[in-house]
Amino acid sequence: MTQEEKIKRYIDGSYTRDEADEALRALAGPDGETLFNRLADTVAERAEACPPWKDEAERQQLAAEASTLLRQLNPPCKKSIPLRRKWLSAAAGIAALVGISVCGILYLNRLPPETAVGNREVAASYGEVKTVLLPDGTQVSLNACSRLVYPEDFADAPERTVTLHGQGFFKVARNERQPFIVKTDRLDVKVLGTEFDIKSYAGDEVVSVNVKSGKVQVDMPDVSMKLHANEQFRYNTLSNSLNKDTEKLEVAAWQHGELQFNNTPIQDVARELERVFHCTITFAPGQYFDNQITGSHTNESVESVLESLAYISGIHYKKENGQYILYK
Repeated sequence: MTQEEKIKRYIDGSYTRDEADEALRALAGPDGETLFNRLADTVAERAEACPPWKDEAERQQLAAEASTLLRQLNPPCKKSIPLRRKWLSAAAGIAALVGISVCGILYLNRLPPETAVGNREVAASYGEVKTVLLPDGTQVSLNACSRLVYPEDFADAPERTVTLHGQGFFKVARNERQPFIVKTDRLDVKVLGTEFDIKSYAGDEVVSVNVKSGKVQVDMPDVSMKLHANEQFRYNTLSNSLNKDTEKLEVAAWQHGELQFNNTPIQDVARELERVFHCTITFAPGQYFDNQITGSHTNESVESVLESLAYISGIHYKKENGQYILYK
């Protein structure tokens, strides 16, 4: 069996531990980039066609196995990071080197290639809200399909730095001598002690920071902005526009099962529903959707939310082959 065939088996989920280990080593080797590029387009098409996981226990088991394998390897960071970005640009929702079968990639694509020694991580799956208490007493609630990476101990560090993939609500334990920093793919948030929400999913168009109490500093490569209680920062990744406004909705209402949208692009609404209800939502081909959705809804069922969406926006839905299709 060739290296390419082994890697295909690994990506498709039909592998043993030994085969998976060998496949990852091949990708980390000198010919890894060539193999990766050859397979990327094919796997992207398969991933888009796959339904969500139906067996959460199986997904968790595969995720744990992949994480363990990656820790055992030491692939060069300079190679793995650009490759992963390339694949994500071709098909949002694909993680190149985590080694989970294709249909599990949609959830795991936002994970970093490796977790540094001494770090811990906690994740919330589809439709799940998970809370963790950090070593300094900071409490973090994670929304569906989110992950937090944090040190085992903040004691010797000049700053308390954590990394967020997805959405989290932070109640930061105050320590003026040791600022608390949340890093995301698009921005960093620096605080001393406050309560705030960050939403920064890799596939979403809008990134936001909402402050419930105290104040925070939002840092981007070319922009630094301070926010106070009841203020919201929004960054549109497509138009590259920034906006600071007074928050009109409850901060982090998702913690008690409420969906809230404030001039949210319909594409981001669809992704939110996919994460909460573990479903697949697509848009009818040949139609243009530029709707901005505002409103709130309890997350009783995806159908009830889509019915409300049809009422306020005129965007209807139908269910075919296990997925919801939005159309005008």
